[in-house]
Amino acid sequence: MKNKKLISLFALATSALIFVSCKSDSSSDSTVTIPTNSVTEATTSYKVSYVPGTMDAMEGKTKFQIIVTDLDGVALATTPTVTLAPMMTMESYSHAAPHQGCTNVDASTWDCVVYYLMPSEMNGTVMGTWDLGVTVEAETASFTIDVGMAMNGSGKYVLKGGSGDQSMSMAGGSEGRSYFIFKSAVDSANGTMDVFVATKESMTSFPTLVDGITLNAGTMYEYAVSNPTVKVSTDMTTWTAMTDGGDGTFQATGLSLTADSETTIYFQLSDDNETKTTDGTTADGTNDFVSITFTP
Repeated sequence: MKNKKLISLFALATSALIFVSCKSDSSSDSTVTIPTNSVTEATTSYKVSYVPGTMDAMEGKTKFQIIVTDLDGVALATTPTVTLAPMMTMESYSHAAPHQGCTNVDASTWDCVVYYLMPSEMNGTVMGTWDLGVTVEAETASFTIDVGMAMNGSGKYVLKGGSGDQSMSMAGGSEGRSYFIFKSAVDSANGTMDVFVATKESMTSFPTLVDGITLNAGTMYEYAVSNPTVKVSTDMTTWTAMTDGGDGTFQATGLSLTADSETTIYFQLSDDNETKTTDGTTADGTNDFVSITFTP
C-alpha cells in the first residue's frame, strides 16, 4: 500500500512538472524575436521596434519593418492599427515626406515604405534631422533616422502645376504645386520600371497621387485630380502611357534595360487639366519631362 501511495504521488508530481513545462514552452513560443540591428522604443502599452531594410535609408524610396509587441515582448492578441509620420526638422522650418504607409504581414510585423525628400547631411553639411513617428493605435514611438544622399537615381524628380494648380509657398504666397516622381522598382530581365508619384498640399502633407483625389479641399488652393497620367520615353520622341496601379505607382513595360549598363528614362505627368512642367509654365516640349539616370 505504501508503495502504491509513493507511485501515485510521483505520478502527480510528474504531471505537474509536465504541465508547467508545457505552459512555459507555450509562453516562450509567443515571444517575438527582434533583430539585433533594430531600435526599440516603449510606449505606455507597446514595444515598437524599427528594423532597417537591406538598404540604408536614403533620399527616395526607403523600405523597413516595424515590429510591435506588448511590454513583455509577446505577440499581441489582436492586430493594432499602425501609421507613420516622417518629419524633418531644419534650422528654420520642418517638413514631412511622402509615404505608402505600412502593410501588416503577421501578428507583429509591418512592411513600410517612406520616400524621403532630402538627406540628413549633404557634402558634410547637416541639412536637418529626420524623425519617424510610428503610432500604434493612439500611442506614438519616435525614431531618429539617418537619411543618406540619393543613390543610383533614387532621388526626387519634380514637376510643377500651372496657374490653375497652386499651393502655398514657404514665403507665404502661391507657387505651382509640386509633384514628386521617384524610382520605385526596376526589373531589367522583364523590361519593367515602376515609379511612385506624390504631390504637395503643405509642408506637412504630401499625398499619394491617385485619380479622384481633391487636394487642399475647401481652401483657395483646392484642386481636383482627374485621370493622372504618367508617360515614359527612352528617346523623348515616342511617349507611352504607363499603367496606373492606383496607389501612386505607375509601371512601364517593354523597356530595353541591360543589367549593369547605365540608362536614362524620361517621364511626363499630366491630368485632364494640364501637363505638369519643370517651371510651372505652359508645356513647350523642353520643360514637360524629367529624366532619371540609373544602372539596373
